[in-house]
This record gives sequence, structure tokens and C-alpha cells, in this order.
Amino acid sequence: MAGRRLATGIEAPLKYGGSVSRDAASGETILRYTDASGSAHIVHFQDRSAVNAKTAWTKTKQPQIAGMAIWVVGGEDPGFWPDIAAQLGRP
Repeated sequence: MAGRRLATGIEAPLKYGGSVSRDAASGETILRYTDASGSAHIVHFQDRSAVNAKTAWTKTKQPQIAGMAIWVVGGEDPGFWPDIAAQLGRP
């Protein structure tokens, strides 16, 4: 993935030893890093290659598919996040 401009927010973890890879099955980009407090993180995210891989897979399973929907964080009901945090027992 060298030479690619990565999405905002990814550059900082990479400066501190993070790594970026791609999941062969889903096509998703995976960021692995350890933060300043020593907590390890694994972040899966979509990019153009991942969406293309999923579209191709879907087309093999549903050849007559006529469309798809893509949900982007930030476009959701703002109440989702407090509900999820509450159910996970987080403030």
C-alpha cells in the first residue's frame, strides 16, 4: 500500500509502528496499531478496492442484482452511538 494516500486519521497510527494490510476474503483494508497507553487496536474499513471486491462477490451470488446501498458513518441517526455505548456498558 506504499505510495497511497490513506484516509484522514490513519497517518498518525502508522507513524508509531502501525501497519496496513488487506483481507484477502473481504477486500477490506485493516489498520493495526498500539496506542500510547499500550492498547492494541484493529480497524477494518472500506475503500474503493473493498467495495469493488464485495460488489463482484455479490454479483456472482445474485447475478440479477440491480443496485446496492452503502452506509457511511456520519449519515446515521445520531442516537445510534449512545445506544450502542449503553448496551456495551460504556459511558
